[in-house]
Amino acid sequence: MKNQTRPSGISSLGYVPWGTHFCQFYRDKKDLLDILIPYFRAGLKNNELCLWVCSEPLDAGEARKALARAVPGFPSYVKRGQVEILPYTEWYLKGGRFNSRRVLRSWVNKVNQALDLGFEGMRLSGNTFWLERKDWKQFTDYEEEINGVISRFNMIALCTYAIDRCGVDEVIDVINNHQSTLIRRGGAWTVVENSSYKQTQEELRQTERRFREVYEKSPIGIELYDSDGKLVEANPSCLEIFGVSSVDEVRGFRLFKDPNLSPEVRKRLRSGESVRYEAPFDFEKVKKHGLYRTKKSGIIYLDVLITPLGARAKSGHEGYLVQVQDITEREQARLARMEAEKVLHQAYADLEKRVKERTAGLARANRELKKEIARRKRLQAEAVESGKIFEGLFSSIITPLALLDREFNFIRVNEAYARASQLPVSEFPGRNHFDLFPNEENQSIFKNVVRTRQAYQVQAKPFTYSGHPEWGVTYWDWSLSPILNENGEVRFLVLSLNDVSEEARAQERLRQNEQLLRNVLDVLPIGVWTIDGQGRIIHGNPAGREIWGGARYVGLEKFGEYKGWWLDSGKPIAPGEWAGARAIQKGETSINEEIEIETFDGKRKIIRNSAIPIRNARNEVTSAVIVNQDITEEVRLQRQIRQQQKMEALGTLAGGIAHDFNNLLMPIIINAEIELLKTEAGSSTAHSLQLIVEAARRGKELVNQIVTYARQKEQERRPVEVAKLVREALKFLRASVPENIQIRESLVFGPVTCQADPTQIYQVVMNLCHNAAYSMRETGGIMDVSLIPFELPADPATERLGLKPGSYVRLSVRDTGEGMSQEIIERVFDPFFTTKKPGEGTGLGLSVALGIVKSSGGAITVTSQPGKGSTFHVYLPRIEAGAESCSMANEAVPRGKERILFIDDEDIQVRTATSMLEFLGYRVVGMTNPEDALKEFKSHPDDFDLVMTDQNMPRLTGEKLATEILKIRPGIPVILCTGYSELVNEETARALGIREFVMKPLSLQEMASTIRQVLEA
Repeated sequence: MKNQTRPSGISSLGYVPWGTHFCQFYRDKKDLLDILIPYFRAGLKNNELCLWVCSEPLDAGEARKALARAVPGFPSYVKRGQVEILPYTEWYLKGGRFNSRRVLRSWVNKVNQALDLGFEGMRLSGNTFWLERKDWKQFTDYEEEINGVISRFNMIALCTYAIDRCGVDEVIDVINNHQSTLIRRGGAWTVVENSSYKQTQEELRQTERRFREVYEKSPIGIELYDSDGKLVEANPSCLEIFGVSSVDEVRGFRLFKDPNLSPEVRKRLRSGESVRYEAPFDFEKVKKHGLYRTKKSGIIYLDVLITPLGARAKSGHEGYLVQVQDITEREQARLARMEAEKVLHQAYADLEKRVKERTAGLARANRELKKEIARRKRLQAEAVESGKIFEGLFSSIITPLALLDREFNFIRVNEAYARASQLPVSEFPGRNHFDLFPNEENQSIFKNVVRTRQAYQVQAKPFTYSGHPEWGVTYWDWSLSPILNENGEVRFLVLSLNDVSEEARAQERLRQNEQLLRNVLDVLPIGVWTIDGQGRIIHGNPAGREIWGGARYVGLEKFGEYKGWWLDSGKPIAPGEWAGARAIQKGETSINEEIEIETFDGKRKIIRNSAIPIRNARNEVTSAVIVNQDITEEVRLQRQIRQQQKMEALGTLAGGIAHDFNNLLMPIIINAEIELLKTEAGSSTAHSLQLIVEAARRGKELVNQIVTYARQKEQERRPVEVAKLVREALKFLRASVPENIQIRESLVFGPVTCQADPTQIYQVVMNLCHNAAYSMRETGGIMDVSLIPFELPADPATERLGLKPGSYVRLSVRDTGEGMSQEIIERVFDPFFTTKKPGEGTGLGLSVALGIVKSSGGAITVTSQPGKGSTFHVYLPRIEAGAESCSMANEAVPRGKERILFIDDEDIQVRTATSMLEFLGYRVVGMTNPEDALKEFKSHPDDFDLVMTDQNMPRLTGEKLATEILKIRPGIPVILCTGYSELVNEETARALGIREFVMKPLSLQEMASTIRQVLEA
């Protein structure tokens, strides 16, 4: 795919690269057209095939008409086949049901069709309004899978989701499956980036860079083949072995068409086995079949390991990893040595036989010398013949041989010895060995052989020719054997040589490679272990020992000493379930199993665990390699990000609820208060109106609680009346607890006060109560919540809590649920530990609650038994000071006569505010269009004493409207109102020159007081 960017057509998004997959949350048809019209207009303009799959609330006909109005020359685009607008039934539900595989294939076919027709690529959009809840899981899996498809093609995809049909979990699923999200905030479209996607991309780039460096510098030839057996990549060492200049010359070469690959190897590879073998490789076969161009010829010997990569259900393997070493020199040296030893052995055997025969003949001749002269002559002739045979054998044998006297003078040497010494044969007779080849160590060895009459032999002994230092160091296997006379004294010495320089150098290179591998393992940030066939550790690198806090050199029978739990289920890992045990016992390969372990120094860590069995030539498992990667911090960050994303999504929804709900409450509060002021005090009507006002204010408080909980913003600690806070939490909780769970509260009467952050204490109560409800979700039960003053005495129990003796508030949450074992109780406050199913909890609730309570100077205890429920006690230090009062004294409503310009995009807000302000005596101009209001102010800037404007309005926000008004008439008092806003607060408003920033809903008293305060400042 070309690495280029394309104009998205969406101003807040700008340019995006091919492979972009993003989404939009919309409320109505207008939201869809706001984004999709400029999106497809940009695609048509830039020569892209545009595919628009429609669903409610915007059908294909409406979409076609809207795009035709917005794009000049639209019919010509249709005629050339550049744009297709389809209903969802002809794409997603073709055939009457949703099939993710069919849809994925259709996208790929369509983008290939676009490229064949000469388009740059494809731009698509699909509306998910048709999606039923039962299809949600399959569709989100499809969204994850389509990421991999889009990233490989010239494609840009925009998925649209109706926000009203999505709950919190659905919102989070959508955001997680897309690179970015378009959300309307304050009348404008904003882009929310997927932070985890960016982080993952960066980590992948770093990992690829590190492994690419190892790959390029490896002394071992490495090839990668795809699932069809076609060569994809080869490193420099591999190209050197096969005499190829560039990987481009062999890319696409088919592994299974290599004539040097035996049928047995092919069969084992296709069955999924890893295969290692040593075999000759004939370059003439390569040239004969025209497989690729190579600079090499003849035959070399290779050590090859081929490993199938991954496994797919129907299509075999994902590819093959081939590792190659050139062992030609080692193999040639081995074959030559074997041949020489074979010939020498045969020569010695023949020589011994001839000597015995000759000796026997001479003895018989001596006994019959006088009687059988003729026979003696015949035997002498045979001896001459034997000498000739020995002479021929000595001269022609390929093993270097020399015959020396006991003073180390050469008697004779064969041709092989002369060639090895690089001197003619005639140069040796009569000369002393150590005159030609001076070496004090060897001379001492020769003397010892003469003295002890014992043969000497040595392997791969280094030797340097003193007369030719440029020849360098050579290595020899040599032996020195004495030949004794009839008195048992050494008469001759036989020196036998074998040049093993190439093999010795090959062994040295092998040793260096092994040392290099060991050095690499020592600096790798991941743990690498080698175990033998009994499961005992042979080698472990420093990173592995650091991960485990040491090492245990035990066999399979003691694998119970390793403590671990499966991360997905939390179940303990049995001794035979460890990846290393399965590799040794069953020959299994395990890749990236995520588990939690207890290290040998008592720490808890989360690791990725892999194991690969090592097999011998008979395919028997002889050992295994185990790889550990410490991902504790990675998992912690992932879970933290997931929790943060949930809270961000919940905060976004809570903000929308707050804005809309507060706008609804304001007319109720103000109109009820106006009528209350007009009504006779003490009447039934006044009583009813007072109830309306109180209920509306209660709704305001409830909205504030929702926003506070969703935002999780820490506040300054202050005196908190805990009983009141617990009552508020229980009111909020009852709406979400199933009917089969009864909540019983027993809270102390009168004030019990603590110094704390009320938001955090509220969170502690909610966490404990939610956990209690979860434990009774299936069978139902009773949740008892109690709060009492409590005195902790000076005794060991108080010391174990880590608290000082004194006055405390004790909050108790007791349930009749399933209870916990002692093992779970010991871990219940650990971060990320949870007994809930995947997706039902992060394991952060109780650890966060413990942190809050400890930071407030308190403690938490838990008691539980399986089947008998659980009880959590929270102890918080009690103070004497009273909590802050939230009540306000009744004050007279201030009035005025000034002229006010009031702007809000909702008609009910304008009518309510106008009625209230006129009731207070002001002259009011109320408007719902901010642009018209700005024109009105420009025409009559001096006709107004005060401007009041809402913040969240389409086309022109209150913040921008106030800025324009202050440019026209600097210093005019401006009050900015909002039901909820993340874009502006009191500090930023005052920086713009706005006199007052107020949150809806306002009461009549608050509104009247604020206006007078601003006008009289």
